[in-house]
Amino acid sequence: MAPPPPPLGPASPGAQYAQQFLSTVLSQRGPLALPYTEDVKWLIRQHLVALAESFPSLHPKASAFTHNDGRTVNLLQAEGTIPIVYQGAVYNIPAVIWLLEPYPRSPPAVFLTPTRDMVVKPGHPHVDRSGSVLVPYLRSWVFPSSNLVDLVRSLSHLFGLDPPLYTRQNPNKSTAATRSARLSMLCMATWRVYGERGRRRWRGCSVPRRS
Repeated sequence: MAPPPPPLGPASPGAQYAQQFLSTVLSQRGPLALPYTEDVKWLIRQHLVALAESFPSLHPKASAFTHNDGRTVNLLQAEGTIPIVYQGAVYNIPAVIWLLEPYPRSPPAVFLTPTRDMVVKPGHPHVDRSGSVLVPYLRSWVFPSSNLVDLVRSLSHLFGLDPPLYTRQNPNKSTAATRSARLSMLCMATWRVYGERGRRRWRGCSVPRRS
């Protein structure tokens, strides 16, 4: 029989939602039951509630996870953003933490979920091209002491030292800005050489008229 969860102090709204949500989904039986063993469900609940308390930007959910062999199973996840501090500024790294079937005896799976204007930094020491994350805390996961709060703290620290995502430059904006700058330079050069007649020759010019 699983031991009762330890008493919790006053919880934030996010942690209260996590408690209610997890109490519901972890108590389901039959076809809707999540694939975690009964003796660790209380610890899973504790880990996710503590995570919601410490990192309100990460929210517990239940969603379908597809394994490499094609199997699909309904699992718990924490989805949202991991805050980091880089060069004195705060950034948010989109991520999802999947609690696989053996959790918490085995580590979770962590993936970055970059938005459309973000890309994974090539050659990052902790993130591969697909967004899969592997850090020392995951490699040295020890049951039952390892937990999600310490994992995210480790991720926040490491990503603050070397951010794994960067903003993709919009080629259209870059090209338009370059074209505009070149046109302005051409207009100015033409105006200086040909004066007002040159200005009329280049309709795109907006250099000032001579007084």
